[in-house]
Amino acid sequence: MTIVNQYFKYIKFGFGQCSDHVAYDLRSKNITKDEGKYLLRELDGKYGEFYMQKMASYLDLTPSQMLEYCQKFRGDMFEQCEDGWKLKNPIWELEPIQNKHNIKDIMNRLGF
Repeated sequence: MTIVNQYFKYIKFGFGQCSDHVAYDLRSKNITKDEGKYLLRELDGKYGEFYMQKMASYLDLTPSQMLEYCQKFRGDMFEQCEDGWKLKNPIWELEPIQNKHNIKDIMNRLGF
């Protein structure tokens, strides 16, 4: 349920579990700011369908019913566009990512 909880935090506040981990790793100088922006763009607000289905089943809802209900709580830091919701002014657009990064390489370096 943690993964779904973190997704709900993301749609309500605009930051999720990846944001939390990036903040810790930046303060500890384990990653660069550029790597952090890349990780946020690629991972924050994502979830596995398996987890959403399990949570919906637990609540006796379909995944689409649950997500539709949760939209009522979406923060105003998002805007709706043709392909769904996106953050307004994300850091990777305000300060573009400078280098090419790879999630697997960063995670291996961090010990995951």
